Amino acid sequence: MTLDVPRIQARVAELLAEYAIPSAAIGVLHDGELTELAVGVKNVETGEPATTDTVYQCGSMTKTWTALAFMQLVDEGKVDLDEPVRTYLPRFAVADPEASAKVTPRHLLYHTNGIEEAYGDPGEDEDVYARMVENIADAPQVFPLGHTHGYSAALGYAVLARILEVHDGAHWDDIMRHRLFEPMGLTSTNSWHAQVDEARAATGHLIRSLEEGPIVTPMRYLPRAFSPGGNITSTAREVLIPASRRTVRRCQPKPESCT
Repeated sequence: MTLDVPRIQARVAELLAEYAIPSAAIGVLHDGELTELAVGVKNVETGEPATTDTVYQCGSMTKTWTALAFMQLVDEGKVDLDEPVRTYLPRFAVADPEASAKVTPRHLLYHTNGIEEAYGDPGEDEDVYARMVENIADAPQVFPLGHTHGYSAALGYAVLARILEVHDGAHWDDIMRHRLFEPMGLTSTNSWHAQVDEARAATGHLIRSLEEGPIVTPMRYLPRAFSPGGNITSTAREVLIPASRRTVRRCQPKPESCT
């Protein structure tokens, strides 16, 4: 497959302008070959161009990383997706007694646990997921356990992170590095803002109106409570393929400069 990189880059630039989006990083993986390009600026105030080495906060794509680490535990025979969470966190409890006793990791992975995201303010320290589990003792059910899908932005995957922590005897950030990032050769992927090279990071922006255009957000990163569900930062390159299996065709900053 041959990609028309100049055409793609031109079209992406048109869309960014139309919707007032500062930048985009794009990677296409085909038969083990990765073609990547970047368009726009990573900060509208500085005008510094985005490149294929720019790191972006991945948002809820983070959930796939947390799920992968958790499924390693499953493959190792250390946890069972259909055992109650209490098997691994004996003090786990929410307002509903049935949900407390019967919610499983599968419910958490599938967003079918129905538990309200009522975890209070667990702080920004490394014990945040233990605190979140403690804080939900009075969390009500939005719907009965397993009844339907209800997206859990933070809580469900924070509980999965806490199970990982208890099993591995380490904090979630260290678990992600030791279980995933280092074995996969990912040197630009991190789980917490303090680990990120700010010189390479794209800045978050708000768009209040297309007429005004994007402005730099005052909120530089999500609270730590959201980390297992939304705080991983990475490049398009490292999201798509581990370093050991990578053949890269990079196009930056102009489409004709592909290597």
